[in-house]
Amino acid sequence: MMCDPRCVVVQFDVSTEAGVTGFDGFISSKSYVEGYSFSDADKAVFAKFTATPDATKTPHAYRWFIHIAALTGQTVADPTPVPAVETPPAPEPEAAAPAPAAEPETPAEPEEERRLVAIMVKPVDGVDAKGLYKKIKETVVSQPEYKLKWDDECKVEDGKIYVSFTIALEADFDEEVMEIIEYMEDEVADQQVTYQAAME
Repeated sequence: MMCDPRCVVVQFDVSTEAGVTGFDGFISSKSYVEGYSFSDADKAVFAKFTATPDATKTPHAYRWFIHIAALTGQTVADPTPVPAVETPPAPEPEAAAPAPAAEPETPAEPEEERRLVAIMVKPVDGVDAKGLYKKIKETVVSQPEYKLKWDDECKVEDGKIYVSFTIALEADFDEEVMEIIEYMEDEVADQQVTYQAAME
């Protein structure tokens, strides 16, 4: 499949702090290095890292790094481990409770605010509708914070695909979803948003 013209080959020396900083700016609005799905380009850049990016200094590089590590089945060490603290024999609650380790779980609350977007996709004559929907789900993915989730199955009526997806309320990724589907011009004749609303 030909890559979207906006795709670029990334060449950053991510083995250096300056390179990681540059890559952080590049990947800030992307889920993947090239295009809209995981590719060998992601593997190549990932392999150049010598350590996990700092989540505070380079949050976008860190988010991408953790995502690619999960896709490739690799275990990532915490770049800022909490050092062990020796304590006297008498029990001291402050030294025994590793409170900082619990903080990363708190950002889970915002995912309650989501938006429902319903769309119609008309396949090109001769293209299997259900097979096309499966391909759309595999191709159109988002950054973790957007929390894009497709329906498990689609409804096919008069040869057209009717389906919906949910996304973070404040995310504007729905426009990009439609653009990606539009690029599939060899298989998609038409597509449009039919309904969208905030979920309560």
